[in-house]
Amino acid sequence: MKTLTKKTFYLLLAVALTATVAHADYNLYGLGSLPCREWMNKRTSDSWYEMGEWMLGFISAVGYYGIYTLKDADAQAFLKWMDAYCREKPQNEFADGVQKLVETLKAASPSR
Repeated sequence: MKTLTKKTFYLLLAVALTATVAHADYNLYGLGSLPCREWMNKRTSDSWYEMGEWMLGFISAVGYYGIYTLKDADAQAFLKWMDAYCREKPQNEFADGVQKLVETLKAASPSR
């Protein structure tokens, strides 16, 4: 069962990474498909952890697979960035904001 869970995890990461690289049509799985408005609601009620973990997994996968070199930052900075993005665009999917955050981290990173 543990192996199946690991395989599923990597499959979902691959789907997410394809979306980051190609910016093409793709199937979005998990909490990233929720609207930013949901993120803001969860942040005020202190129940945001699952969405936050989804975000961190997505960002970590981008770095792990070497898709982009990302600027070093910490999770608190990511949370603040997403708060600002979602406050401004509550109707957008949470994943859209995470993708924009990755692009921001990519643009701010030194080239390899």
